[in-house]
Amino acid sequence: MGAYNTLKATIPQLKKTKGSILFVSATIHYRGTVLQAHVSAAKAAIDALSQVVAVEFGPFGVRSNVISPGGIEGTEGVERLMPKEFREKSGSGVPLGRLGTVEEIADCTGIDLPWIGWKLTRSVHI
Repeated sequence: MGAYNTLKATIPQLKKTKGSILFVSATIHYRGTVLQAHVSAAKAAIDALSQVVAVEFGPFGVRSNVISPGGIEGTEGVERLMPKEFREKSGSGVPLGRLGTVEEIADCTGIDLPWIGWKLTRSVHI
């Protein structure tokens, strides 16, 4: 459905309930990646959209945040874009020394997490 269309459809309810929207982006646009201009532009747009939502709808009590994971093991993007030998080495440039997991990203989207509390908006979590 797309981030913009989802936002457009839900903003009346978000305003009414002083709700929160959480976008999922990526880190690919923070540095150039060969043959990924289309993805980089789309993910940068998600970050910008979230910022605009926070500023424009914050006065109505709406919060907007972004989760931007790096490489996630077992996903189509990693399987398609990272050769196996590169995947094994890719953790060396990551603070935890490994790719993330789908479960870790799912955990970050939980409604009851303290960092998604009522005070947090206009932030990108990597």
